[in-house]
Amino acid sequence: MKKDYMARLERAVRWRLPPQEAEEVISDYRDIVGDPPRSEEELCREVGDPEQAVKLLVSPPRAYRVWQAAFGLMAACILLPGASPHAPFYWIWDACFAGPYGGASGIFHVFSHWGPILAGLGLVVSLVWFRRQGRKGERLPRAVKILLAALTVWLAAVFLMVWLALRDPQGFAAMWGEVPLTYFGVPIGPNGGTMVSLSVQILRGVLQYGGTAVAILGVCALVRARTEDRRWAAAYALALAAMLVSMEFLAMFTSLDPAADLTSAGWYLPLLGQCAAYTAAGFVGAGAALC
Repeated sequence: MKKDYMARLERAVRWRLPPQEAEEVISDYRDIVGDPPRSEEELCREVGDPEQAVKLLVSPPRAYRVWQAAFGLMAACILLPGASPHAPFYWIWDACFAGPYGGASGIFHVFSHWGPILAGLGLVVSLVWFRRQGRKGERLPRAVKILLAALTVWLAAVFLMVWLALRDPQGFAAMWGEVPLTYFGVPIGPNGGTMVSLSVQILRGVLQYGGTAVAILGVCALVRARTEDRRWAAAYALALAAMLVSMEFLAMFTSLDPAADLTSAGWYLPLLGQCAAYTAAGFVGAGAALC
């Protein structure tokens, strides 16, 4: 019970205070808890619920407000583009991922590449912040390794799926037949765009919801980078790349002109190179965060 109480209290303190100050406060609380520890019921009665006790006893300094601003910025850099393919955020999608295949119109045509800009900003801020303000444990948490491996597998799967679709677009589109259009954007399909290939629609759904999922995982990694070990920022860096690659490929599949010539050799190579560069930047950022 004591471990649960102290674990909650440590997370609350580390969220609100810079690393050095947080460790001093945690040390004081360990003295209050005692050795051997008192029961959680007794501690809650005398000290209070861990989160509430920290709010009452640790007044939020200016540094905490700066951290809130930094966290909000880093979270927005991955969540805004990551949530953009869902209603009611289509206007954000137009601003982030118009790309070279169409999409944005009007004023948003001028601001049509904010996805990579936001991701780059989030990566730089996270590396700078957690190198200066982060707490590094003795061992790399096992959960960080697992999440990095999962994101790597996701990136490899996305590239594989897209390559299979692009090497033979007509064959891929005809793989499972057609269904009525239920997805936003202009589909690759016959009949004036009223029907869309089921295989293409499934691929779009995987990219859409998978990209949003990795964005949420990135925000969770930010929280743990603050409260546990700064090397969780490596997962945030790779999640940025995974989100960006998913959305860029999704933008291609939702904005291609139905009359586009998909048989010309190498028409998709520039986008593949662009997404490979995003992936490389994500791995470099993750490596820097692990150091």
